[in-house]
Amino acid sequence: MSLPMLNAITMNDSESHITWLCGRTAASLLSATNKVQELVEIDESKLFGQGWARWLEFFRIWLRFAGKRYDSILICHRDYRYRLLVSGARARRLVRFNHKGVHPSPIPGRYYGYEYVRLATASDGPQVSIYLSPALTLPPMPRLDQALAAAPRPWVVLAPGGAKNALRDQPLKRWPLNNYVRLADALLKQRYGVVVVGSHSDAWVLSAFSGLDIVNLIGQTNVLELIYVFKSCNGFVTHDSGPMHLAGLVGAPIVALFGPTDPAMFAPRNANIQALKGLRELPCRPCYDGYSYRDCQNNLCMQDISLPQVLDSVLKMLAAPVRARHN
Repeated sequence: MSLPMLNAITMNDSESHITWLCGRTAASLLSATNKVQELVEIDESKLFGQGWARWLEFFRIWLRFAGKRYDSILICHRDYRYRLLVSGARARRLVRFNHKGVHPSPIPGRYYGYEYVRLATASDGPQVSIYLSPALTLPPMPRLDQALAAAPRPWVVLAPGGAKNALRDQPLKRWPLNNYVRLADALLKQRYGVVVVGSHSDAWVLSAFSGLDIVNLIGQTNVLELIYVFKSCNGFVTHDSGPMHLAGLVGAPIVALFGPTDPAMFAPRNANIQALKGLRELPCRPCYDGYSYRDCQNNLCMQDISLPQVLDSVLKMLAAPVRARHN
């Protein structure tokens, strides 16, 4: 969601030199934009871990920025450690998201991508689509082409895991796993192909799909390979998660499932997306305030999204002409 900043910065100053500090997982994605001149990778598993490893990683990055001078430093990560990482650098302008105070940022109800642009440009103008995410340069991927050839056409991608980052797991955002399994079964019976994706940490979902003729890519793709899958697919179903945003970058047809988070703030700005919520009016939905969730042990907001509701949306998506995708 922060990628629109790149276009905003370069449109305002074509000679900008951009240094981007990011987790190692995201580094290849930023390289594929061809708009970042200098990438500084951080091992977030160490930074947010325990023991001496986190301090060594912290000081490695701190020393990398100590004494450097910039026109602007934009701190987009809400965790305080990212502010400390660049505390040794100097800048004419230093801005960050503030989740406290009379005018919190990001502003509730506004798309996060535009809020990142507001942070970068110091402009609070209309939310226009001029600041789209930059186009990505993806290399050929014959290994994936071979794996995906096993799926009948047309084929749908499912991402039942996700909703997890270096700081925390967010199970409240997930649609029940059994619903994904039933959806896969229904699509296979109608002779559609089903591809299941996710990171190594999503391997816990695989046993639930036992006996179904799916193409399993869980733990077998990096970020760019996953984007390649989305660029090739006929449809994608997931909840609010990292894979949803990656699919949005290439204009994939998406059925996105929302409960504790607000689709107005987090759904990709994509002509091919259907954002679904449950049919009941739940006074606690959405409960995410930009920093945390309500203390909830039973995510009725996600359970309320029924299998027939999702299946109907998927079938309509597969039957509809796909609007022009992003590069």
